[in-house]
Amino acid sequence: RLLVAVSVMIEWGEGDVGIPNVSGGGLSWQLVASARGESSWSDGLFIFSARVGSSDLEMSVTLNDDNNEQVYTWAVLVVQISGDDGESSIYGVASSGTYEIPDGSYSLTLTASPGEGDITLLYLMTDADNAPVEPLLDSGWTLVDDLSVPAGGAGLVCARREGSTSSIVNVLDVYRAGGNLYNAAMVAFIVRAQTAIIATPGMYLWMLANSYYEQLQGVEAGLERPSGMNAGFWGQKFFGV
Repeated sequence: RLLVAVSVMIEWGEGDVGIPNVSGGGLSWQLVASARGESSWSDGLFIFSARVGSSDLEMSVTLNDDNNEQVYTWAVLVVQISGDDGESSIYGVASSGTYEIPDGSYSLTLTASPGEGDITLLYLMTDADNAPVEPLLDSGWTLVDDLSVPAGGAGLVCARREGSTSSIVNVLDVYRAGGNLYNAAMVAFIVRAQTAIIATPGMYLWMLANSYYEQLQGVEAGLERPSGMNAGFWGQKFFGV
């Protein structure tokens, strides 16, 4: 199973952020969780899921906004999980909704309790001065990745927890990177497992983005060099190309 997390921030935008489109690979993609902030420089966090086979995968992520406003920054994080328990393996979804999480501690309550052997995943998006976010996780949680988005916008964190049947998902301190946290959003859910193993992210990308960056294309084991305004700079900085 692939889990694709997308965080996006709209430049000077307010209100609902349009849902990104994830497609490709002949897969059936589903939006499994989302949260968003609707104040100035509105942002959104979206988690998509699809089951995969053994063939190579080409994936396309298209950013969208309901009001055709300009995308300022975004991040994409792809995590692969093996051994999940079929199509109905994601459950217990909890979300901060449109509540804009302030600095400090924050908790969500899953709508179900994890079973023995299941994996609980937490995703955190931040609008802040700096990145990586460096959240202080509660005991039992392991950081998967903390993507360093330029200037802190649309920061994206993923963490996992195994061996727990607790429905409480708690972050002791949402943001520790210095400067201001303007708002954050969080989602969490359970992956029901037969013998689930969460792998190191198979591929991930972050960069400064605007309306010139309309697509992110994943190609086999790597990622295609971006094109558009400033692409040469960011491509050289983060891909060495």
